[in-house]
Amino acid sequence: MCPVLQVVLSLFCLFVSLGGSSAFSIRAAADPLGDMHTGEHSGSVIQIKPEVPDRHAKPIAVFAGMSKITGKVSSFSVDVGSVFRFKELEIIPLICYSDSSHLVKEDSVFVEVKCHSKGGISDAFSGWMFANSPGLNSMEHPVYDVWLIECKGFYTN
Repeated sequence: MCPVLQVVLSLFCLFVSLGGSSAFSIRAAADPLGDMHTGEHSGSVIQIKPEVPDRHAKPIAVFAGMSKITGKVSSFSVDVGSVFRFKELEIIPLICYSDSSHLVKEDSVFVEVKCHSKGGISDAFSGWMFANSPGLNSMEHPVYDVWLIECKGFYTN
């Protein structure tokens, strides 16, 4: 058996044994570069792409923000790709997904948060936030907490 195929199958078995989905799309594609040292082409490359049939992009991200000083919590909706100002923070959701393939709906957003201060604008956070696990990838700020509540809405053609 080809060593590359052995590695691919080993990774697949590991993923499934750790509780991952076994719904995969495996396809062969032409190898455009081949072996760069000898100039030989292997003919095909096996690509494994997990299929995510129930994951949908949503146009609106709903966040909650809290002042750690006053304890006041506010919720606000932000259109994906737009900028929302919450106190000293600029919140920019870049993509918001809702996944209903599990028993509990799982929403996630890739967001950038910038902080305005006397010294100028600085990056406070850039990464994924998860509605079901707000502490998993949280924003670190001394005065404010921001977390994802849900992704909602539908894109129209």
